[in-house]
Amino acid sequence: MARILIVENDFHHQEIIRFNLERDGHEVFATDDATIVINLLHYFPADLIIMDIALPDVHGIDLTAQIKSHPQLAQIPVLAVTAMTDDTLAAAYVFMGFSGFLPKPFHLQELRRTVCKLLA
Repeated sequence: MARILIVENDFHHQEIIRFNLERDGHEVFATDDATIVINLLHYFPADLIIMDIALPDVHGIDLTAQIKSHPQLAQIPVLAVTAMTDDTLAAAYVFMGFSGFLPKPFHLQELRRTVCKLLA
């Protein structure tokens, strides 16, 4: 199975995502500290990153841009997960370097489907 990094500042959301992905057999690491993500990815090479957009330290869009600027990290798909949604934002997130977009609240089946699609 895959190694997935969750960057989410809401502990409740973090644990729901973690629990369900681990139940599906994935190895999951979660953090609420956006400032450590780049360094963390060198020690926990992820196959997928699930990124909250509204992080307190660094905006998820900026953090994704930093990840994509590193040649050894740029190929990791990043799934944007956020409550800030409208129809135009989904396309904008993909344009900004995200591999997919999942609006909060989401159904767990939708999360699983999206994760499987991005890992395929």
